[in-house]
Formats: sequence, C-alpha cells, structure tokens
Amino acid sequence: MPFFQGSLAQSVEQWIFNPLVGSSNLPRPTIIYPNMGDIQTTQIVNFCNDYLNIDNIDDYCPNGLQIQGSPNTTKIITAVSVSANIILQAIEEKAQTILTHHGFFWKNEAPQITGIKRTRIKLLLENNINLLTYHLPLDIHPLIGNNIRLAKTLNLVNIRHKNKGGFYYGEFEKEISMPEFNKFIDDTFKTHSIYVGDSDKKIKTVGLCTGAGQNFMQQAIDLNLDIFISGEHSENNYYLANESETNFISMGHHNSEKYGIMKLGELLQDKFFIQHKFLDSVNPF
Repeated sequence: MPFFQGSLAQSVEQWIFNPLVGSSNLPRPTIIYPNMGDIQTTQIVNFCNDYLNIDNIDDYCPNGLQIQGSPNTTKIITAVSVSANIILQAIEEKAQTILTHHGFFWKNEAPQITGIKRTRIKLLLENNINLLTYHLPLDIHPLIGNNIRLAKTLNLVNIRHKNKGGFYYGEFEKEISMPEFNKFIDDTFKTHSIYVGDSDKKIKTVGLCTGAGQNFMQQAIDLNLDIFISGEHSENNYYLANESETNFISMGHHNSEKYGIMKLGELLQDKFFIQHKFLDSVNPF
C-alpha cells in the first residue's frame, strides 16, 4: 500500500478513479510508493489505448507506442512535445518511457528519418526509451482531455461540448473585464497571450479549443459567446473578432495543451504505482 502525505480532502479512491477530481485548483496529495517495481510497458500502452479510445478516432499521426524501448517501466516522463531536450532530461531522470501529446510521423511530414528527427530517434533507441504519443484522442477525452482540462483550469461552470469534444464552452460565475481576463490567462498559464476585439467588453461566456483550434471561432460566434480561446491564431481571427460580438484570445499552442498530458501521467502513476514527472518547456508558441 502507498503512504500518503498532505491534505486528503478528497479520498484516495477519488484521486485514482476520477480524473476530474484534482484539477489544478485543488491540492493533490503526495503519494509515495515504498515498493515501486517494474510494470510491463505493454500494460501501460494497452491501458492508454483503451482509455483514450484510439481505434475509433481518426488522426494525423499514429497514436500509441511510436518508438519501442524498455519492456518494463518504473518511471515515466510526460511532456507536451518530444524534443531532444526532453529526451536528454528523461535520460538524466533514468526514465524508461516518455509520454507526449506531439510525437513523430505526422501525415504531411517527410517520411525520411534524417536530421533532427534522426537525432531524436537515435537518442531514444540508444537509451532504450519508449515513446508513447496521444494526439486527438487526448484533445477530446471527456475526463482528462486538453479541452476539458483547460475549461476546468479556467474555473468555468455549466461546461458543454460540441463536435465530439472538439469544441467546449462554459461560463464564469461572475463576469470580468477583458483586461482582467487577459491578465488572468497570462498569470495562470505563464504566457503572453494575444487578444483582439472589444477591450471594454465584459467576459462571462467562453468557448475554447486548445492547440491549433482557431478555426472553431465561428462556432463561438454562432453561440454568441463573449470570447473564444485557442492555442494559435490565423489572420482571419482578427476580422471575425472585430466584426462580431465575440472577442478572440490566442494563448500559445504549448501552454494550452499542458494539462491533458499531465493528468494522463498522474492517472498512470496512481494506477500502476510508477513514478511520474512532467517536464515543461519555455515555449511561447
């Protein structure tokens, strides 16, 4: 049995089996497993594949195990994207598995394993490190997905979704000014966001799609929401914001998609009694 430290306002069972408990606004108890041992990597892969329903979601990259490494895992590193720096930190942490939201082998990228891609894959293979990646299945998951986690971190209430989880919307309990909302985004997510629209507008209803979800803005306009949030922006978002009643804010692709992969890592730690560490990157884009 694990030992628990810190506040246990929620029961251990809630933390392990209900990923919605333990949002970024609640203290997560520190869990120390005195007898952490090897777990078969295939158990982790199979669990993630089933939990995220990857067989029923079309995507632009292969989801699941992308690079095979150690057959056993005692420590897992999570990160938004795979990079040489993340791999080097994982090596230093003596982790057997890296779990990311953005990995390799995108449909529109060159298939050759050369240059930067070769360097990264070489590091993984030489150090026997697994790479697991979950893209759209992690974006839209109803419990730990990037969209629902962003909505929860924003403290939205009455949260709903459309497009099979691709677009979420909700509201604040009290309206706030646009400058206050912009500061709240920048302070909470440690980012430098860009917003357009009416700076005097009061914000109460919010639509969002993390990552490169800026094209969902029209849905926010159709719902007459006060603001739409995404990780990226396009030239057209400027005109849509200025010609509608819906403001627009771009908070950075990376910063909008931290919370799903973090929550998945915590879930694996609690389920399999393995060590987990999230590695962030100072990425403003």
